[in-house]
Amino acid sequence: MLFRTLLLPWGGPTGWFSRLRSDRSSAWCAALAGWISLALATVAWAEPFHYAEDFEQADPVQFWTTNGKYEVHFKGLTDEEAHGGRRAFKLDVTLKKGTYLYWHVPVRVPAEGRLRFSAWIKVLTLPRGASVGLGANYTFPPTRHSGCGPFETLRNTTAKWVHVTGNLAQEAGRRAESVTGRYIDGATSENVALWVDRWAIFIFARPGQRIVCYVDDVVIEGDTPNPTEYQRVARERFQPVRERLLRKLAEQKQTLDRLAGDLAGYQRRTRLPAVAQRLAQYAEQTVGAARTLIERLQRIGYGSPSEVAELRQRIDLLAHVVPNLKRLAASGEGRSLIVFVSRPITNARILPNSFPIPGRIDDELHVTACPGEYEPATFTVLAVQKLQDLTVQIDPLRCAAGELSPDCVDVRVVKCWFQGKGNIGRSTERVLKPELLLKDDALVRVDLEKKRNFVRTTDASGRPVSIEVSRDLDEGASDNDLKDLRPRDADQLQPVDIPARQAKQFWITVRVPDDARPGTYQGTIRLRSTGGEQARLRLSVRVLRFRLEPSPLLYSIYYTGRLAPDGKPSISSKWKSEQQMLAELRNMKAHGVLFPTSYQPYDERLLRRTLELRREAGLPTGPFFSLGITTGNATDPKRLAAKQAEVRKWLTLIREYDYTDLFAYGFDEARGERLKSQRAAWKAVQDAGGKTFVAGYRGTFEVMGGLLDCLVFAGAPQPDEAAKWHSVGSLILSYANPQVGVEEPETYRRNYGLLLWKAGFDGAMDFAYQYHFGHIWNDFDHPRYRDHNFTYPTVDGVIDTLAWEGFREGVDDVRYLATLQKAIRDAQSSGRRKDAVRAAKAWIEKLDPAGDLDALRSQMISLILRLRGEDSEPDQNNSRPN
Repeated sequence: MLFRTLLLPWGGPTGWFSRLRSDRSSAWCAALAGWISLALATVAWAEPFHYAEDFEQADPVQFWTTNGKYEVHFKGLTDEEAHGGRRAFKLDVTLKKGTYLYWHVPVRVPAEGRLRFSAWIKVLTLPRGASVGLGANYTFPPTRHSGCGPFETLRNTTAKWVHVTGNLAQEAGRRAESVTGRYIDGATSENVALWVDRWAIFIFARPGQRIVCYVDDVVIEGDTPNPTEYQRVARERFQPVRERLLRKLAEQKQTLDRLAGDLAGYQRRTRLPAVAQRLAQYAEQTVGAARTLIERLQRIGYGSPSEVAELRQRIDLLAHVVPNLKRLAASGEGRSLIVFVSRPITNARILPNSFPIPGRIDDELHVTACPGEYEPATFTVLAVQKLQDLTVQIDPLRCAAGELSPDCVDVRVVKCWFQGKGNIGRSTERVLKPELLLKDDALVRVDLEKKRNFVRTTDASGRPVSIEVSRDLDEGASDNDLKDLRPRDADQLQPVDIPARQAKQFWITVRVPDDARPGTYQGTIRLRSTGGEQARLRLSVRVLRFRLEPSPLLYSIYYTGRLAPDGKPSISSKWKSEQQMLAELRNMKAHGVLFPTSYQPYDERLLRRTLELRREAGLPTGPFFSLGITTGNATDPKRLAAKQAEVRKWLTLIREYDYTDLFAYGFDEARGERLKSQRAAWKAVQDAGGKTFVAGYRGTFEVMGGLLDCLVFAGAPQPDEAAKWHSVGSLILSYANPQVGVEEPETYRRNYGLLLWKAGFDGAMDFAYQYHFGHIWNDFDHPRYRDHNFTYPTVDGVIDTLAWEGFREGVDDVRYLATLQKAIRDAQSSGRRKDAVRAAKAWIEKLDPAGDLDALRSQMISLILRLRGEDSEPDQNNSRPN
């Protein structure tokens, strides 16, 4: 059988954020110890494996896949070049259309135990922007999912042969972590088997680019499990995932049957108006679709998080159907609009043509928040008739404790526009998605039929014009297309036109003043159009009696903005005017990101001004994460001494602004020899008083250890990785789970909130606040990636997105947890409410970040109030639908 051995002992927490870790329960520590014991796979019944291809006799390389068209000028064996022997494999191709082209050789072997890859490559022709790499593809039975990628990517021609090596077992595990998290709900890499099924040549290029390379002496060898026995182990590993899903599906089927029965019974008893009949018909279709999905998931034994979420969303929608039918039947015909109230942070999309709207028909909005907190709510207007110049007016909110000004309630429209499909990679498929939060709905115009986006700007004469921002790379799109784009949003919400039978979502952010007194404040939201007042909603804001503790996790983000030397604004993620940078820094602070990176290089005037702007924005000091200074990989004593002098110069300057620690960046996501080559440079940085940080993967600790002060870990957070870094006093932050750019608010809330705490991570540093691939407002003009934007730049400010709001709620979830932990400590110190303390501790031990985050938030509020000896009123946030 397979057994796992302990890789590293647990090291106690050090550094800034020890308090949260010290609050972790003994049960959590025991669970973590279990995770650590799973850190390294050792195969008791391993057997030797050896594969070698010297390309002396035959050409085994086959075409694998591409997203375009290509022309082969030569493919096969040649004696033009050889690393060993007389021949090598040569590939000479031109990409005619698309952005990638893969070739492969089938090799199937378990990728667990000890399995390494070795090959040699020489690149003769490689145009600028193109790349070629050698790597493998990994499969994860019993699922049908896989992941692939190169060990090393070459971006320049090579005069000599380059040796590419890789740990296939380690890379398979890393890929499995990403794939299981994205495609298999409730599973981790520990639940699947790891196989290599091919090694591959990965080519990335633009249309018209020609690549010529040679490959020789490919070797895969090591000690791996017996394939037959390994298949049995794979089934055993996956069984808990299957059983968990089947239990959940049985519960959901029971709920579905009950809701379907309620719907059928109501339809038999009630005569429905036309719009209600349409809703009832859709509900019947939803019941059928939900049953089909349940049957499919039961049959295959697993589902992706998106499929599980889809099923939950369908059932949530059905839960609203009968109450919504009752409201429609009671109101009859003749109304101009219908208002729906929904969960604000969800991956369920509300589109112009959505029907039914995922929410309840209601005239009340409820928000619960602490003094100083931002809290969202949302409602959607479905226009029964065409609505012109619809406005939203907020009246003052009052209660016996006082009054909240309408200025505390920010209202924006949710703009749907076309973005690429799927994750962060390039997509030519255009999908309508709700993303932008605008004051002026007309800033972005969308052609629903042609699937095109247009943004308003001003020409040289000052006349407003619309510029298309959705040309595809295959259509000849370039950065130059949008060089004159200068978007500017309004300061106040502008009137909105809504065509008949279309929906428009409105986003509300309540910012409770720091000095607000506790109580439930009541106010009115008035919807008016050219026909007069169309609807009223009651807005209820419950201000809690306690304040949120600061986040015990460090929240950073890759912020690539730097001050433009000429001081002028630009519409990019790079060059910023002072006005733009200050607006963006304030925006980050408002969303809980207090320690953004800085890309500002050492220009004393601009660097000082950058630090002044951070102070003006209210950001705290402490650690300063800089990509303006990098570690390099020097080994020569003179260059190392120069690097130390550079570190000291930076430290002298930033300490004038009360920063305590300078973190210098290493080689991004480096592995193998490139990672190892930095050891001398990292030690020099530390010896000069600096610290090191960089993004990386599993295996980084084993190579660099304490030379790295902060790892920005790519992928799903792993408790055993956190334990390794804590054992040497280093930090571990999370990123790429996912990277910024996926239009899924709930995903960012879940993955960058309580999940990080549970895994023992010290915080987050995702990529990026803004990062343009091509032009920052065009999602379709880059050969490999979509833009990575939590926000979009304007001439004088910033535009938020739904995903960014979701991230903030994740930060606040952690702050509520920290507040609960403080309430436990306070109650323990007083010696009172022992039952409440026991209940709160038990709740924390069982906390499941995969659960309903809105319910978890409500439960934390109730526990805090109980520990404080206050009455716990039911939480009525709109994220808890009736």
